[in-house]
Amino acid sequence: MKYLITKCRELNDQYECDVDRELICITDNYDDFNKYGYEVYKIYPNGSLVLIKEYYEAGQEFICIEHYSFKKKCIIKREKILNGNRDSVTMENIKEWKNKYHIKEYSIAEMYNLMQAQGNFSFDVKNGVCAIRECQDEEIF
Repeated sequence: MKYLITKCRELNDQYECDVDRELICITDNYDDFNKYGYEVYKIYPNGSLVLIKEYYEAGQEFICIEHYSFKKKCIIKREKILNGNRDSVTMENIKEWKNKYHIKEYSIAEMYNLMQAQGNFSFDVKNGVCAIRECQDEEIF
């Protein structure tokens, strides 16, 4: 079976984000592209294409914390704090993060519910804001 690979870059120009697609290659094995930012289409013998992996899907998911600086107007630090996605988060993780990052805005139950429902939550820090959220492959490193 052959696969068409496209690299996708989000345009961030509207609520439902469009992407700019760049054709990369046709290959027999798409393992190297099973990460954030790539779409994979199966090519059938009659030439038709079927999307089998969206660009926002990834081989690996993480929970990360991002520190945004109001002064610099950008993310100044991003680090992985847990392997997996929102389904991997436990009440113990939430309790640990609440203590480690001195989160006062939410109770442990509220933080857990936000993570399960939305995959993220944010909280105020000195001169900025932090977010704990789901991340994928290339977003981290």
